[in-house]
Amino acid sequence: RGGAAHPVTVAETSPSARAAAPVAPSAAVSAGSSAPAGKVTSGVPSSRAATTSKLAAPAATPKTTALAAASKAPATFPANSELTCVSKLCKKEPGSCCCSLPAIDNKNPVAYDIQTVPDESKLIERFKKAGVQEGGWWTPTDCKPERSLAIIIPFRKREVHLLIFVQYMHEYLQRQKLAHTIYIVDQVDDLPFNRAMLFNVGYKEAMAERQYTCMAFHDVDNIPVDPMLSYRCDDTPIHMSSRTDKWNWGLAYSSFVGGVTKQQPSQVAAMNGFANRFWGWGGEDDDILFRWRKFKYGLNRPHFPLGRYATVKRDHFQSSQPNPGRFRELARSAQLQATDGLSNLKYSLVEKRKHALYTRLMVKLQK
Repeated sequence: RGGAAHPVTVAETSPSARAAAPVAPSAAVSAGSSAPAGKVTSGVPSSRAATTSKLAAPAATPKTTALAAASKAPATFPANSELTCVSKLCKKEPGSCCCSLPAIDNKNPVAYDIQTVPDESKLIERFKKAGVQEGGWWTPTDCKPERSLAIIIPFRKREVHLLIFVQYMHEYLQRQKLAHTIYIVDQVDDLPFNRAMLFNVGYKEAMAERQYTCMAFHDVDNIPVDPMLSYRCDDTPIHMSSRTDKWNWGLAYSSFVGGVTKQQPSQVAAMNGFANRFWGWGGEDDDILFRWRKFKYGLNRPHFPLGRYATVKRDHFQSSQPNPGRFRELARSAQLQATDGLSNLKYSLVEKRKHALYTRLMVKLQK
C-alpha cells in the first residue's frame, strides 16, 4: 500500500514471527478475565497505557501463557501525575475533584458478545440511566474531567457494527472517567468511500461543537481488548490498533497505521488534517504516516500486550473497491501535504442527527 516508500522507525514483528503468533479462538478475545467464545472482556484501563514508545522488535513472539500472565498483572494504578486539579475539598466535595483513573475492576469486567447484534431500545434505556446524553455525550458527575474525547468514525452502511461498537465503547470510556462523544460521519453520496476525508469532516464538525482535547479516528469494526489501554491523548499521535486478530495479532505491514489512531486536535490542525484525494480503499493511512513523520511525530504504538483489537466479523459491507491510483497519489504526498487536507475540504452537511447514543453527521463529499 505504499508504506515501504518511507523508512520505518518502528521495528515490528516480522511476517514469520506473526505466523507463529497465537491465533485467537474462533470468535473470542479476552483480557483481564476469561470470556465465553465470541466475547471481548475488558476491565478499566490503566494510566500506564498512555506510555508509548517506538517499539523494538521482540526477540520472539509472546506465547499464549505470557499473554495470559500479562493480562493478569496487578490491578492497581500508579499515581496519576498528569492531572493537576485535585483539590483539598475532594473528600468533602467529591464533585470538585479532578477525574483520575480508577482501579481495574476485575470482578465486573466489560464483557459483550461482539458478534451478536444488541437490541437498540435496550441499549438506549441502559445508557440513558448511565448518563449518556442526546448526541452521545457523556461526562462523569462525581469528578471534573480535565480532558474530553471525540471518537470520529467514518461510516457507510455499517448499522450492525455501529450498535455493537456503541454498546462496548460507552462503558469502556465511562470506566476511564473520560468525557466523550461518538461521532458517526456517514457518507450518503454516490461517490467512492473516502475514509480520510470523513475524518476531516468529523474533526471540523466536532471542534465546532466543543473544544475537545483528544480525538480518536476509529474504524467502527475495531474493538479494544486490553483493560489497560487508555484513550487519553499523549504528546505525540499514537497508532492504537497495533495488534489485531485480523492479522494474527500483528500488523498488515510494519508501517501500517490503519484501524485506530489518536492525537490532539492541535496536531491534526498543524498537519493540515488528512488527505482528501484517496477515493476508494487504500493509501490514506500511508499518507497519515507521511504527515506524522513530516512533523517529527514519528510512529508510536502501545507496548505489548496493549494495542490488541478484536474485529467484528459479521455483516461486513464493502464500502469501496481498492483505489487503483493510490500508489500514484502516495508519490505526491510531499508535494500536496500543505494544500490537500483541511485547507481544501469541501462537503455539504445534509443533516446532523442527535441520536440517543451518538451524533450522526450525514454528509455529501465534493471532489
